[in-house]
Amino acid sequence: MSNGHGGARPGSGRKPNEIQLERGKKIADALPDAEYALQLFIDTMRDKGLPWKLRLIAAKEVKDTVWGKPAQRAIISNEQGEKFELSIHHSAPELVGDED
Repeated sequence: MSNGHGGARPGSGRKPNEIQLERGKKIADALPDAEYALQLFIDTMRDKGLPWKLRLIAAKEVKDTVWGKPAQRAIISNEQGEKFELSIHHSAPELVGDED
């Protein structure tokens, strides 16, 4: 605005979380290795010269990497005997890198 009120000001806003920035850097550094590992599983899965059991293991790894693992459910109880259902969700990893 022309009256000097409102709008973005230098230094204002939420500061970056250093832990998240460091985690993002580590993930970005590991991305080439993760891509190589995924490609290795894909190549193994598609190689008809390999034993089918090995190909099946590779296919499961590819599926879990791309789609995430299904939720695991467990029934737990406390000291009073009350039962609770616990659900653990595994999601596919977020890929960090340059946007195309």
